[in-house]
Amino acid sequence: MVEYASRFGNLLSALTGEHVGEKRLLICLYDAPLLHVNIKFVTLEEFCIRIEDPIILLDTDNILQKVIDTTHAQFPVSDFQWIEDRFWT
Repeated sequence: MVEYASRFGNLLSALTGEHVGEKRLLICLYDAPLLHVNIKFVTLEEFCIRIEDPIILLDTDNILQKVIDTTHAQFPVSDFQWIEDRFWT
């Protein structure tokens, strides 16, 4: 994942999103300009069920755009106990 992310620019740092329960997520910091980018590595089937409509950098056959156009992102209902357990730490 880091090797792929390094293709987009001067990658300063990258870490997976396991701390937020998303190991498919790579959190990246780029330089020139200083930019924070989250890259999520998912299959097409996984992309159909999502919590946001991302900005797509590369979609040569418009496959991902077609999924966005025909499905809806739905943010999950918050688990307030999960948030509370982590907030005070």
